[in-house]
Amino acid sequence: MKDFNAIMAVLNASPQYTTEDSAVEGYAKVTDSRFKSIANVKNFISATCTGLLENNLLRECDNCLIEKDSSIYVKHAYRSFYQFRTEKGVTVTDPAMNYFSAITNEDDDLFGYGKATFSYHEGRWRIKSYEFGDLK
Repeated sequence: MKDFNAIMAVLNASPQYTTEDSAVEGYAKVTDSRFKSIANVKNFISATCTGLLENNLLRECDNCLIEKDSSIYVKHAYRSFYQFRTEKGVTVTDPAMNYFSAITNEDDDLFGYGKATFSYHEGRWRIKSYEFGDLK
């Protein structure tokens, strides 16, 4: 869930993962050291997510990321985005052999609780879908 938070923050130009850099108008420079290229971001998404969610996030990369002078830049989103609040842990629900869900034990005023559904895909657990709201 923390890796998903990083994806959402980078794709939405969060100040936690980006900095203003006048090199590209309307874009922020990605400062997360894990991401040296758009390919790195896409590989990280594919290692974290699966299914339609993965496809949508990969498409979003094509819409909002550019490379310039060996750096990645993300288009300013000017919108809020969800972050899983995992500091107080999660509750696992609906466990099965190849999937489960996890709901955050902490909510926030804007989005509520977060729920991620995980699917076992190619040897690892990946997020297949997520939602947020009054889930408890």
